[in-house]
Amino acid sequence: MNKISAAAVVFTFLLLGGMGCSSVDDDEQYADGNHYGVRRGIKVIHKKMFKNPERLSNLTIPSSVTKIESEAFMDCVNLTTITIPKSVTSIGEFAFAGCNSLTVIVIPDSVKSIGKYAFSGCRNLTSVTLPKHLKTIEECTFWNCGNLETITIPNSVTTIERGAFWECRKLANLTIPYSVTAIEAEAFQFCMNLRNLRIPKTVKSIERGAFLFAGCEEQVKLDYPDLYK
Repeated sequence: MNKISAAAVVFTFLLLGGMGCSSVDDDEQYADGNHYGVRRGIKVIHKKMFKNPERLSNLTIPSSVTKIESEAFMDCVNLTTITIPKSVTSIGEFAFAGCNSLTVIVIPDSVKSIGKYAFSGCRNLTSVTLPKHLKTIEECTFWNCGNLETITIPNSVTTIERGAFWECRKLANLTIPYSVTAIEAEAFQFCMNLRNLRIPKTVKSIERGAFLFAGCEEQVKLDYPDLYK
């Protein structure tokens, strides 16, 4: 079993109920009908913070929050809208994994890091705005986001890690910025509609399988034979 497949098994286990969102102090959150909010003054959205994740559809995050921890919103399947304030500087691993009702996500420029699998399995996500100071698109960040159509990689990213856009089947147009120097294995595997792609001369390494079964695989092999290791 390769690295991506093994990680996928772990993710599937978690998503199907290997974990849940446990109870927290009511002082950290409030509910008004279907609208949930995090109380002012809270600085961290903790892992498994919300007691009833299936009820979470709209969320207000106050500007006091600086960190969204790993698995904070994982499996909040009915979450449709969320606004991330400019105070947030990091988003942890699996933070929004499996949030199947999210369609658009805007990540403010204050965010400097986004963890592995952060938005994996968000199957109805169509558009993502990444922060302009992001250095790395980490492993499987958008794994299996099958409806993702629009994303702009900022001109600060240097590495696109393994499986970052694995099976983003509707991703058709993408520009690799001049800041990128490495594209790891399986980064765009199964991106079947990704047909037109220009890779800048700054890229020094494209690991084998980076574009496996992608629409542009043969083009990449022909146009960049010295890079496709």
